[in-house]
Amino acid sequence: MKIAPSEETNTDLIYVISNGKLTALSGPMTEIDFLLSGVTTEGILALAYSLHWKVEYMAEALNVTKRSLSYKKSKRMNKQISENALEIARVSMFAIEYFDSIDHWNYWLSTPHVQFYHHPPRRFLSSILGRKLMKQIINELRYSFTA
Repeated sequence: MKIAPSEETNTDLIYVISNGKLTALSGPMTEIDFLLSGVTTEGILALAYSLHWKVEYMAEALNVTKRSLSYKKSKRMNKQISENALEIARVSMFAIEYFDSIDHWNYWLSTPHVQFYHHPPRRFLSSILGRKLMKQIINELRYSFTA
């Protein structure tokens, strides 16, 4: 399992999930080529570990079973799961940059929020629109809008 050279707030989660094949600065075509081959379960587990998430939580966020992530480390996931995993890494990087800590990001994910109808944002992590809303709310927080 490869982890980016930096730790906590500067962790390049794209590097982590891709086992060092991509970085946050990789171009779209490089990412597309990577996604066509698929993210490995090892990369997804490395991301979960970096985010201090249990395997069950990562499986829920990707709409897969825990068993499918635990079965074979070199198994490549399909394009949809791979894209979702990469986007979760990207949203997490965005949030960690704002919150300055993985633990603060996880706390925010677990705290019921009015814009998620008093549910924790974590519940919507598996949805494209849920992740988009998370980025929007964090961006509003960043620029001092009431969220």
